Amino acid sequence: MDDIPPRLEFVVMYLIHSLKGWYARSIAINLFVAATCYHIWHERNSRLFKKKLKTFDQIFDDIMTNVRPKIPTFRFKKDNGRVRQMVATWKLLSY
Repeated sequence: MDDIPPRLEFVVMYLIHSLKGWYARSIAINLFVAATCYHIWHERNSRLFKKKLKTFDQIFDDIMTNVRPKIPTFRFKKDNGRVRQMVATWKLLSY
């Protein structure tokens, strides 16, 4: 994803393309996109109505805290190398 220009339309096109194919990755991307939309919307409302601001790092931590525990709840083939790689990347200890 490092080679994608930092424009929302290109990121969305990449994510839509990534949703096709590998099931475990599609689930992780869906969760991440949904959590990102929610937390950006929540931050927008906090800034407008409560005058509270969070940094990018705080929002990112909130997203990861929200997504990381949900991934192990799905049933994946444990002998799949790509699933093991995803588990290692996301640091999922309980899988």
